[in-house]
Amino acid sequence: MHPYPKPVIQEGTSKFYRTGPWSGLQFSGSPDLKPNPIYDYFFVSNEYEVYYTYNLKNKSLISRIVLNQTSNTRERYIWIEASQVWHRYTSAPRDYCDYYGLCGSNGNCIISGSPFCQCLRGFKPKLPEKWSLMDWSQDCVSNKPLSCHKDGFLKFVDLKWPDILG
Repeated sequence: MHPYPKPVIQEGTSKFYRTGPWSGLQFSGSPDLKPNPIYDYFFVSNEYEVYYTYNLKNKSLISRIVLNQTSNTRERYIWIEASQVWHRYTSAPRDYCDYYGLCGSNGNCIISGSPFCQCLRGFKPKLPEKWSLMDWSQDCVSNKPLSCHKDGFLKFVDLKWPDILG
């Protein structure tokens, strides 16, 4: 069994979105799964089963989750009785940077950046001509050969953890 389960939205073998692996407290790429007034969530992963559930806090509330194959999104709606409409409460992917593999290896997506994708410090686009055409999928490569004795590690925060073991 994979030690870090992560839900994905995919069509065939093509992934469009992933939550990031389970950290023990939450999925690393799902900051919207914080305590909220609408639902509690539970995640179970052991040698016999892996599942994830939502439970509404107010049993008179009506909620639905829609997986949309046209837009490749997962949306949670809440029924607003007073106005007789469905209100979108959450959506995934949340923004352009949430799309799976957008910036390739050693790349970082910054939604307010221009361009969105940037190589991490010490790295450059593997194929600059593709990056100039906004195709960031071809990864970033090190500016120089790395040395375990001279190079260190940088701490990054607020990043979705990479896929581990596939």
